[in-house]
Amino acid sequence: MKLNTVNVVVLCHDNLDSVVSFSDDLEGNKEAEAFFLKLVKETGEDLDEEDLNEILNNCLYEFKSYIYVITHSGMSDERFTEARTKLYY
Repeated sequence: MKLNTVNVVVLCHDNLDSVVSFSDDLEGNKEAEAFFLKLVKETGEDLDEEDLNEILNNCLYEFKSYIYVITHSGMSDERFTEARTKLYY
């Protein structure tokens, strides 16, 4: 049996810092997005609504030595690496 989840993953210095999982349905996705944005806002970086929308659309945010990602349980390593590469290029 596979448990389908949507996850908010936090990396610090490329090491796993935390993972918070939500059910992979409409409600769980909304909860994951809200939690992700809460973490982003807690960084204290001056972000406007347009910035937050772009971050949410990318499901990816980097601040100092932290990387915040929204991912689904079935996301491949290649797709995760591709998402991280967007940060640097």
